[in-house]
Amino acid sequence: MTVASMALVAAATFAFRWLTLPTFHNDHFDHVARAQQVLLGAWPVRDFVDPGLPLTYLLSAAVQLLVGEPFLAEALLFATGFAIAAALSYKLAAAVSGSVLAGVFAVAVQVLAYPRSYNYPKLLVYAVAVAAGWWAIERLTVRRLAVLGASTAMAYYFRHDHGLYVGIGTVVLIATHLWPLGWPVVARALGVYAVFTAAFVAPHLAYVEWHSSLWAYFEHAREFSSAELGLSPMGLPWFAMQWIPGNSIPFLFWFFWTLPAACLLMLVRDRARQPQGDHIVPMMAMVIALAFAVNLGFIRVPLAVRLPDVVLPHTILGAWLLARLWRAPVGWPARLAMRPLLFGAAVGVALAVVTAFDTKEYLASIDLTRGAVSLATRWQLVTRELRQEPSGFMPNASRPLVPFLQYVRHCTSPQDRLMYVGYQPEVYIVAGRGFAGGHIIYAGRFHADPQQQALTVRRLTSERVPFVLVPAGMRSHFREVFPDVWRYVESHYRPLATVDPEGDPVDILIDASRTGPATIDRSTGWPCLERSMS
Repeated sequence: MTVASMALVAAATFAFRWLTLPTFHNDHFDHVARAQQVLLGAWPVRDFVDPGLPLTYLLSAAVQLLVGEPFLAEALLFATGFAIAAALSYKLAAAVSGSVLAGVFAVAVQVLAYPRSYNYPKLLVYAVAVAAGWWAIERLTVRRLAVLGASTAMAYYFRHDHGLYVGIGTVVLIATHLWPLGWPVVARALGVYAVFTAAFVAPHLAYVEWHSSLWAYFEHAREFSSAELGLSPMGLPWFAMQWIPGNSIPFLFWFFWTLPAACLLMLVRDRARQPQGDHIVPMMAMVIALAFAVNLGFIRVPLAVRLPDVVLPHTILGAWLLARLWRAPVGWPARLAMRPLLFGAAVGVALAVVTAFDTKEYLASIDLTRGAVSLATRWQLVTRELRQEPSGFMPNASRPLVPFLQYVRHCTSPQDRLMYVGYQPEVYIVAGRGFAGGHIIYAGRFHADPQQQALTVRRLTSERVPFVLVPAGMRSHFREVFPDVWRYVESHYRPLATVDPEGDPVDILIDASRTGPATIDRSTGWPCLERSMS
């Protein structure tokens, strides 16, 4: 029955994400553009910058290769990722709480929190890690320690900080589970786990060192993370003088910090009463460690976007704590008073999630009152829009560029690349072309030091880059922060046209060496440099 119920949860989650699919955010294409770059023959690290998420874009590339249409491939991938995470979360929450109802409630809150599509690894990775931990400590053998090492390595390959956080949780799990047997036993098990983890990540480390250097690779990743956090400093949210709608975000922020702390206090109090070999204590210790780790790593502004990313360990903790307090060995007067409070707290959390994360808007996209016919129609509409070129789900900010991007697809070679000054990675997907210079983003001060600019220019000279797109709002920034790259662009390109998407003009520059006699594209009047087969 467990397998059947997990399959039902997975299917329901997949269908919910598919039917409520909103417009893709441009952040989603950060890894999709890299996936396309791989499919076009480029190698990460050697040919383009990898910010530390190899499996995220390699998996995306594999699905694109199988499916074809990138928007459809991504929808299938992230909906499946959320579905697997929900199924595992349901099993884990039900197991630690001893209640199917608590498991259902936990996964419902998780799904309704509606993390953004590109953040599916922030649920999937931790669901797999906790499930592996639950299975491993039933009988902690060398083979099962190898599986724990593999789950940590999988997290590392999705994104390197995931590997760090999963590693912390797994160390807590092993140490807590084996502590009654003595420190030497704990040390041996942790050593075996560390060896397996290192062996699984060693191929990637060797690859990076071969094509660049580990120091430079991780230093650039650190600089990127530091700059990203620095762009959005966060103060502590406080409650407003109004009811739920205005206070749901502060409530959930403080709830996500106090819940693991409360669970830790409960676990410490109960540890002496737990029989040796009981799995609940090490499991909950692992989930508590993961909750604190992802809180520190992922929670930042805007909170309405970031809080759903940490929901998975908290839903498991909430299910366990709710069941633990519901069954607390107290007299009937105390139980009569406590259970309504617990029920009210659960309803309050669910209500805060619905109001904080615009769940009602997503639900409004499917008209449940019309039954199966409406759902089938919506399913067909979503699938059809995902298959279109350009997809109806592309980010709105890039829609004014569609005529130019279609022109690029029609009148350039698949080996040609584009350079967009700023951050609109979806333009590469809609155009079906790779990004130039090894960078998706030319904004902020990412990779702006002289050595990195020199590398960018070397890459540009070895690539076919017929067009450079420069939004008016980025022109002065690009000139000041990337002066060496700007000088190269200025000396090799001339203006072709200017498009004006929603009051933000974008200058289209064309390679001066490719402006000789050419066929004229009828729809735009621009030179058709090469008839594309794509």
